[in-house]
Amino acid sequence: MFLLSIRFYFFIICNLFFFVKCNQSSLDSLDLTTNPDIIIKNCTIGELCTDSINSTSVHYYSVQYYFNPATAIRLTTSMKYDIKQNDPVLVVVRQIRGVVSWTLPYAFSNGMLYTSVARILCLFNEVNRTRPHTSTIFVEISTSNPDLIDYSIQLDNTTEYLLETGVERSFTVSPAMPVYYKFIFP
Repeated sequence: MFLLSIRFYFFIICNLFFFVKCNQSSLDSLDLTTNPDIIIKNCTIGELCTDSINSTSVHYYSVQYYFNPATAIRLTTSMKYDIKQNDPVLVVVRQIRGVVSWTLPYAFSNGMLYTSVARILCLFNEVNRTRPHTSTIFVEISTSNPDLIDYSIQLDNTTEYLLETGVERSFTVSPAMPVYYKFIFP
């Protein structure tokens, strides 16, 4: 399984490399806003990764982690918001079997804007959901805004993911930070 993860990671990197290499010849004829630079970054579980982005680049994070069926991965994204910004930051998260995306700021239907968004990544997007193994999450950060926007991402293991009968849980939720639990019916 580890070898399969490495092959998949290598495949993604090679495709990104060839995509960038093939497009280098056309950079002179295209504006950078239509052909942004691809920047590959590393991040680890528990690490707060901060950077700035604008329309001239796309940031890709590759995060390897040890999957355990009793825990879940929570991705928290934040940005510094300026009311003059018209173009949001787009966050796309790819797992082996699934994709989820959102924008920063996150606009809720009542008009509220949230500059921080957190999601628990679905464990059912894992190849093997019953045994511990090493897996990789890919996070893409992009924007069409020409001005630099500061952002941060952080992935954490959440151990309070399983619900049990007779055990109380206390939590806070918002439209931008929902909470999910796993419960196995007896």
